[in-house]
Amino acid sequence: MRKKLFKPFLVLLLFGIGGWIIPIINFLPSNYPEESGPTIFQEGNMLLERKVGMSTQQIISFTASPNSLIVQGIAINPRYYRSDFYNKNNMSFELMMLGKKHVYISYLLNTYSPNQPFTDGSKVIIFGCKIGQDNLWGANRIIVRSFAVIQLDKEKIIYVDSRADWICPGTE
Repeated sequence: MRKKLFKPFLVLLLFGIGGWIIPIINFLPSNYPEESGPTIFQEGNMLLERKVGMSTQQIISFTASPNSLIVQGIAINPRYYRSDFYNKNNMSFELMMLGKKHVYISYLLNTYSPNQPFTDGSKVIIFGCKIGQDNLWGANRIIVRSFAVIQLDKEKIIYVDSRADWICPGTE
């Protein structure tokens, strides 16, 4: 009786393990897009110019701050929340973004479209200011006060903080 149950159990176990190989490989950092670079700046700049009307000069001025970030990665759990951490008790569009080397926690204020879908796992570019950094559960987290979140695939949404001055704290 044991031999009869062992073979089917072993086969199911092997198929179960085999079925998880591809999803696990997709979560390896080597498969994530580059976090930053000139191509990311150019693509984000072009989309903000075309869709929002920002000038290249405005974006170049923004990048003069050492705290400014233009990064891309994979958006995880994008949602509207009433935060207990940043901008306490106010609604913001928050997402976690996975990059090759960092996990970015993005807070975007002054935008509100909770009924508009924003697909989990989308490729995004974030324009914002680094407001903190820590290491939680082995993840190098960077906390970002975002001015724009650009979704590059799926719904291709661009969220922009309508009241942002595009100046990072600590700059003159």
